[in-house]
Amino acid sequence: MGHVVSAIMQSKTFTPIKQIYLTQYVEWKNQYTFDGLRGLRYGQSFCNHFDIQDNLLYYTTWDVDQIEDYIMKQYIQTSCSKQ
Repeated sequence: MGHVVSAIMQSKTFTPIKQIYLTQYVEWKNQYTFDGLRGLRYGQSFCNHFDIQDNLLYYTTWDVDQIEDYIMKQYIQTSCSKQ
């Protein structure tokens, strides 16, 4: 199973359906605490908030640093950030 996850993480062919501005991500991240207290996982909360269907992200039990790295690489648009 671990090699499947690694292959997905390293895949350069994945194109996200939705691009999220860094400012939007930071706003969500600041509000995540409430979802965490309700028992939602970090990736699960992210998917719910931004209406994203990404089973790897939604169901993962990675630590927050790994999930943030994945989110930044796959979904966050850092240039021309929305103000």
